[in-house]
Amino acid sequence: MANVRVISTSKVRAADDRKEKPNLRIELTPWDLQLLWVDSIQKGLLFHKPKLHPHHDHDHHKESQNTCLMIHHLKTSLSRTLDFFAPLAGRLATTEHDNNTISFFIDCNNAGAEFVHAIADGVSIADIVETTYVPEIVYSFFPFNGVKNYEGTSKPLLAVQATELVDGIFIACTINHTIVDGSSFWHFFNSWSEISRGNNSDCLSKPPILQRWFPTDMDFPIRLPLLISEQLYGNRFVPPPLQQRVFHFSREKIAKLKSKANAEIGTINKISSLQALLSHLWRSAIRNKSLDDPDQEVQYYRLLVGARPRLINPPMPAEYFGNAVQTGSITMKAREVLDKGLGGVAWEMNKLVAMHTEKMLLDFLESWTENPRLLTMDSMVGNALVTSSSPWFNVYGNDFGWGRPIAVRSGPGNKSDGKITLFQGSEEGSVDIEACLSPETLQGMEMDAEFMDAVTATCAGDGSKIKEGSATITATVDVAVPMKKMTMREKEKEEGSRLGPEPRVCRVGLEGLGERVSIESGNSVGLGVEAYRGNSGGAGVTLKEESLINLGPGVRAQSMDMSSFYEKKTRIIISSLGLGFTKRVDIEGVELDVGDALVCVETVDRPSGVQIVKKIDLQEKSARK
Repeated sequence: MANVRVISTSKVRAADDRKEKPNLRIELTPWDLQLLWVDSIQKGLLFHKPKLHPHHDHDHHKESQNTCLMIHHLKTSLSRTLDFFAPLAGRLATTEHDNNTISFFIDCNNAGAEFVHAIADGVSIADIVETTYVPEIVYSFFPFNGVKNYEGTSKPLLAVQATELVDGIFIACTINHTIVDGSSFWHFFNSWSEISRGNNSDCLSKPPILQRWFPTDMDFPIRLPLLISEQLYGNRFVPPPLQQRVFHFSREKIAKLKSKANAEIGTINKISSLQALLSHLWRSAIRNKSLDDPDQEVQYYRLLVGARPRLINPPMPAEYFGNAVQTGSITMKAREVLDKGLGGVAWEMNKLVAMHTEKMLLDFLESWTENPRLLTMDSMVGNALVTSSSPWFNVYGNDFGWGRPIAVRSGPGNKSDGKITLFQGSEEGSVDIEACLSPETLQGMEMDAEFMDAVTATCAGDGSKIKEGSATITATVDVAVPMKKMTMREKEKEEGSRLGPEPRVCRVGLEGLGERVSIESGNSVGLGVEAYRGNSGGAGVTLKEESLINLGPGVRAQSMDMSSFYEKKTRIIISSLGLGFTKRVDIEGVELDVGDALVCVETVDRPSGVQIVKKIDLQEKSARK
């Protein structure tokens, strides 16, 4: 696979850069400071390439202009976003004290965030989402790989990289972990996309609370021994060979796991969906790890518990911008993890979460201040799974103005054997788990029938294989173009009576193999049909990307790749290249797997040269189980 070329690197500063405004100084809490030794947070989103000027297709000069406009727009909207997130445009700073101690703080000096524009030549969306394992090139989409948090004294606290793909763009953020936790990371990402897609006001829908939260009786700045500062520049952790795969779990599958876990321990609703899901994953990982002794102790280390809703004296707002998570661990023997069953293991997680009261959180902050302990990668590896992120963070709401994301991926930061990253799934209530494990463990889990039974087969992202059996769909369309020129007002008035009934959707089942399916388009000029592959399997449409089918004088059909993270769609677009004719055209050779369905149609009417698109989501699903 091709390498990633950096086109440009620049600094982006907050738009409101008034010199007379004093720098905001933000002290760091124990939750922040304990992360000085580890890597930044790295998350990125994959989008279809925006078409700022849709008529510029196949014009390389104008495509280049589109790219320049897009990069300029991202930088401008980022600059405006930094007005609200001053810490991300600043740097870490230190103060040495007389008693051989040092303190860290954020100097909001608007030194700027780093913005990288890059190109991944020859890499397409399909190369990222339609493989079994996350390809290594994804790491090249992230800036500041290998940069530790303590290096924020000399490096930007935020780095953004926009990487162009053949048919998409990947927008990645690397943010110093002493500045944000996962909640704050996505708060920033959500705010940036909000501004990018058109929020021109002087306020955000959810402005961040920048001032750090401290217990009422805690002194700050918190001082660290100088010895710790000197140790920051020691050896770096080098992980063993690893692989990553994204497992997708639908809401229905998660509900079954939750029901099973509660039934096994005789409760109705004590075990949460997430506790059941993580227990299911943990048990499979233990079954497939190469453990010499079944009585060997294993941990589900760093089960993260959010502090924001648990702190009330003083209260911590949901918009608090900083780190506010407490780590907990469960220590069990491998044999116990397997013998206790799903419910027993989930109950251990439930008890761990319940232990995290406000008093426990305050006791941790106090004890850490008296005896500072920095997290290291060495302390987070071994016979353990390490969770990060959360399925409650808003990932797929990040619309920068050209549509929702296709997929989310994380960078190489803090990756080790057992790193488990949780993401919101693209469908409501679904969850994605990005598992970073040894190749042997991961391959064992893929052969684990009990584990894979809960994994939802998808077309993109988890490398699902093509099921046997296919049907051929033939769409028959009436195409007509009125000669009359109309104004937009006349067009809107006439449109309702002229378009006729909505196109119907036809299910493809075993009984439909090879039969002709007709979809009437009324008097519209064009009809688009999306072929959808449901969760029950199949690979979807087999027409080659950008292939053209000659349908006769003045008419053509074009197949375009519409891949997304959980489903592969190929849209067949029929468009008129001439005026004043009516012609019935047939499209043949579109292959769908047995049980697939056509779920979306699009009518396109162009009597006055203005494209009107009506999208009708018919929500038809496959009948096959």
